[in-house]
Amino acid sequence: MVRDEGKHPPSVTDVPPSADDELRHRRRVYTVIMAIHLVGFAVGGALYERAWWTGLIIIIVTGPLQWVAVLIANAASPRPRPASRVPPGPIRRALGPVRSPPGPGAGDWPR
Repeated sequence: MVRDEGKHPPSVTDVPPSADDELRHRRRVYTVIMAIHLVGFAVGGALYERAWWTGLIIIIVTGPLQWVAVLIANAASPRPRPASRVPPGPIRRALGPVRSPPGPGAGDWPR
């Protein structure tokens, strides 16, 4: 027996996450990355006085994390586009046939 895939509803696993869930996840990721950035920046600053090269490396590595966190927080997952509302086949005019303008002396054509 062959199943027709087009007639079955989508599975729960196929449905994208809701906008609230996605926003909550992006906020959580942003918070974690910024916490790593702040801790690394503080540790790098503290180590800069004792071992300047180690502190400098940590500061350089954790410096771009704030921009990475913003990019990740602003990047929403792509949403599927809704299906086109135009029915397949030739497009028909809803207003009826096109009229030609009247002959000379028709008055105020077109207005």
